[in-house]
Order: sequence, then structure tokens, then C-alpha cells
Amino acid sequence: MSKITTVITLLWLISFVSPVWADISLSGDIDSDFLEASCVADTGGQDVGVPPGVSGSGFDIDKVCFFYDGEIDALYIGITTINDVIFGDANGDGDPNSPLIGDIIDSVDLGTGESFVISVDLDGDSRTDEFDASTVDVLIGVSNSGSLANLGVYDVAVSYDPTNNPSLGFGPTQLADVTLFANPSTNARDLEFIIHDFKALNVEGIDSIINEVEMQIFAGSTVDSGIGDDFLPNITTTLTHPIFDLDKDGLEDWQETSTDIDDEDTDDDGLEDGVEVKGDNPTDPNNPDSDNDSCLDGEEDLNQNGAYEPFDGESDPNQFDSDGDEINDCLELTGANPTNPSASDTDGDGLLDGEEDANQNGAFEPTLGETDPNKADTDGGGVNDKDEIDNGFDPNDPSDDSIASGQINVTTFNQVQGGGCSLNVDSSSFPVSRISFFTFIFGLGILLLMRRYRVIS
Repeated sequence: MSKITTVITLLWLISFVSPVWADISLSGDIDSDFLEASCVADTGGQDVGVPPGVSGSGFDIDKVCFFYDGEIDALYIGITTINDVIFGDANGDGDPNSPLIGDIIDSVDLGTGESFVISVDLDGDSRTDEFDASTVDVLIGVSNSGSLANLGVYDVAVSYDPTNNPSLGFGPTQLADVTLFANPSTNARDLEFIIHDFKALNVEGIDSIINEVEMQIFAGSTVDSGIGDDFLPNITTTLTHPIFDLDKDGLEDWQETSTDIDDEDTDDDGLEDGVEVKGDNPTDPNNPDSDNDSCLDGEEDLNQNGAYEPFDGESDPNQFDSDGDEINDCLELTGANPTNPSASDTDGDGLLDGEEDANQNGAFEPTLGETDPNKADTDGGGVNDKDEIDNGFDPNDPSDDSIASGQINVTTFNQVQGGGCSLNVDSSSFPVSRISFFTFIFGLGILLLMRRYRVIS
């Protein structure tokens, strides 16, 4: 092989190297370029009529695939046909630009008479109205009078009719820049292209594009005898497709670099991937138990909203022991004697839950000397658990509470007041005679009157 031939061959190969954008590249084969889940398929299959002797038509749609890359605001689209016929190859002879064969014409590069259209309702108003020129917002593709050189995103003319060659409804205004991977050929059998600045489309009346758009897809030729039109899903209905977020989990497909693009809850923990990644209290969308406390993240985040809300009885799915009481959250939530995982002292008796549940196993076991972390006074005798324990009484024996009550008050009096007077002292310990009290007041009054009399005199 000569050097010139080698250079030409290399240049030819380079011409088919796909542009790489973020997490997707184009090669002319949508099966290798797009996730199957991101495609809409023609479940009816081979429904375009072809004349005798023709193996298949390049206008018989098999599936159309989408991928949106939010980093560069680009929508990737690929279209392939039944039986792997080159897209636009009307007679299926392997050359989409072949000359006239009988009554079949392969116009050059989807030239005059050959077209495809993806009609899209960007804001969903066709769901409550007709899918027509008033609700369809853009037409993506090649019009009946254009060719691949005119591939683009266009406004919709009043002549648009979704049931009668919709390619006749292309308006005059090109709304976005489009990059075509390559003209369909044996080296790039599928049609693949990129719409740039897709979310920034300037469409009158559209502030933002919804995720689940309504669309209808058409491909056909009006210059070939016996070659019919193909509508996806069919000539009278539309299909709904999540164009940005396939699994509708709150993460756009391009953001799901480690999670499953087709599974809203990759780790099956009860929290959607988008909630785990974007919530106020982010958790690991690939680990069902982010803090390894044996409870699923969705069991700790009770309302599954991605926020830690302790006042609603939730525990923190990122903390093994949210309240620091020495009992792990899952045991507090699901143990034999559940306690509040976000309150270190559930019963407010002054003892941490983990002090009362001494072996921290989530069960109340009085035979082991434990007190109930859900009851401030475990034995119901009238003195709270901490006071009994601190003063040597049995918090599981109500019979000693009456003795404990008086003694604990004295002990508290001595410890806190150092032997002085205290409002905490039982009045029965120091009885005060009402007569003595009134005698004291009467005497004080007499002294004041005598003092006043002396001053006046």
C-alpha cells in the first residue's frame, strides 16, 4: 500500500471518529452508543410496506434513543431501522444514494421527498388538548423539501398535521445548532446527531422544558412507489418519554455516574437516588445503610425527604448513634423496648438511655438490674430512677420509695444547701405553729408603733 493510500485511508477513518461529549460518544451504531433503557422502540415492528424484491426500508423505524448531557446542555439523538438497514436507504440495497431502480428513488442524503420528524410537545399541554400545531412546540429532523444539510430544530407552521406527513409542517425558523455525526452509510448505519443548548431553546410560551415530554416520530418517502410512512407509536397517538431523567429519581441521567440510570432507588433503601445525593442530609445512594447501624437509610429518614428531622422521631442515617446515648439508632428504633433515637434521655429522668439499658441491646431487662429508659420512675413508686440509684435505693422496687422520698430530700438538702435553710425541705420536718407566726407579726407591729410615737414626741 502506498503512503498516499495510507494517508487517505487514515483520513477516511478519522472522518468517522465520533465527537465525544461527557459520558457518551457517537459511532453511527446506537446499540453501542445509547443505553437500551433510553430508547423508545417500535413494538409493532416491520410495518412499512415495501415493493417486491426490496428486503427492507431505511424508513422503517426500529427505535429512537435519547441522552441529555446537562454539563454542556446537549441532547443526543439516534435513530435506527428494522433489519439494520441504513437509515434513509429507501430500497435497502446498502446505498442510501442509489439511482432510480424501477419506481424507487434514493434521494441524496435524505433529499427532496425523504424526511423524518420528531414532533415534540415540550410543556405537556397536548395532554389536555389536541396534539397539533397549537401544542407541538418544535419539529426535529429534515423536512420534505430539505436534506441532511438542513437537519435541525424548527418552529411549527400552522400547516403542521401529525397524521399527514408532518414534515410538511416545518416552520422557517431554525431554533438550535445541530451537529450530525455522519451521513448514514455502511460505516454509520444509524442516524445520530446532537442538539446544542437544548434547554435554552427559545420557544415562545415555554419557560422550561418538562422531563416527560409528549412526542410522535415519523419517517417516510413521498417519491418512492410502494415505500410507506412509519409513525411511532402510530399515526393517531403520541408517546411520553422522560427525556432528561429516565428513572425520574431527581437525578438527570448524565448525573448518574455511579447509580443506575434505570432504577430510581439503586441501593433499595427506600430513598430515591436524587434524595440521597441532593437532600439536606446526603447519604450514599449505593449503600442501603450509610451509617452501618443495621437500619436502612429510608427507615431512619421516616418521610424519605432527605433531611434529618429529629423532632419527628427520625434518626440520622449518617450517624451510628444519633443522640450519643450509647445505643445504636437501629436498636432504638426496632429493639424490644424502642426508645427515641434522637433523644439521649428518652424518659427525662437524668439517665442516658444507654445507662438504663446497661448492655445496650434495646431490651428492658430488670433481672439484670436495668431500668426502663421509657419510664422516669421504672417501679412506679414515686421517686425517679436516677434519684433512687444516686442514693442507694432500688429503682425496680417500689416498696422502698416512701423511705427514699424522705431520705432523698434530706440528702439533697445537705448536699445542695450545706445545712442551711431550703425551700426543698419538707414542712413536716420543721413544723411552724400558726399561733407563733401571728404572735411574731403582732409583736413586730407594736414595736413599730412605739418607735413612731417616740419620734413624734
